[in-house]
Amino acid sequence: MGYCIIIPAYNAARTLPAVVREVLGLGMSCLVVDDGSTDGTSAAVEGLGVNLVRHDGNRGKGAALRTGFEWALAHGCSGVVTLDADGQHDPSAIPLLAARARERNADVLIASRDTQFREMAGLRSVWNRFGVWCMRKRTASPSPTASPGSAGTPRGS
Repeated sequence: MGYCIIIPAYNAARTLPAVVREVLGLGMSCLVVDDGSTDGTSAAVEGLGVNLVRHDGNRGKGAALRTGFEWALAHGCSGVVTLDADGQHDPSAIPLLAARARERNADVLIASRDTQFREMAGLRSVWNRFGVWCMRKRTASPSPTASPGSAGTPRGS
């Protein structure tokens, strides 16, 4: 199996179906991890041809991602790309991310939205820049973003 697009979702019934349709239009496998939503998030994507896992209660984005990674490994995916359910990431960039990860034999590839900081309003821009600074300090990486869509390949693949 190729790459799997993992979308952690919490109360995203309004935005998720459009994101899923765009991802499925790329011809890639898609997994939605509904993190205990109460707004019908799972129902909003049922019948769209998406793989769906649902947490009984809200565990947080990290737990939803972990569930998604475990699912991808169990289903033989060669890599994953994570995408937010609110539509802030551009699914059309996924093929480029996957190609770059393969070219570089990367375990993790982080895409930057640095150019979007100028377009972010008020405190959102400040907190995003602070998150980037923290990520750089914690990882000693020059990566310009802390909240990206990301692509990578599982270890050993």
